[in-house]
Amino acid sequence: MNEIPDEVLLPLKERLADWQDVDVAGFFLGKALGAIPAEMAWSRAKGLFWSPRPLGLALADTLRFLADAGILEVRDDCEYRWAGDLADPHAWRVAMEDPHGPR
Repeated sequence: MNEIPDEVLLPLKERLADWQDVDVAGFFLGKALGAIPAEMAWSRAKGLFWSPRPLGLALADTLRFLADAGILEVRDDCEYRWAGDLADPHAWRVAMEDPHGPR
């Protein structure tokens, strides 16, 4: 079996520590979910994001959902980064808020 270098297996939190373009953030998300092979290079995967393919669209939608949940921050609707530590009580409350208000 081929070994995957440790740098490929960095958690999404570390990959998105700095602002990343939506396509690159989607690429890292796809790797974290196992939807994109861990050893695949960006140069081979970028077509998923540069044309309307189902996987690329789903990953972009997922990034938006994660931003809506307070897990990611979004800038100019085209860049994402990790929002912080959900162990922080305030960040956890934001992530757990019901967007429809109290029931």
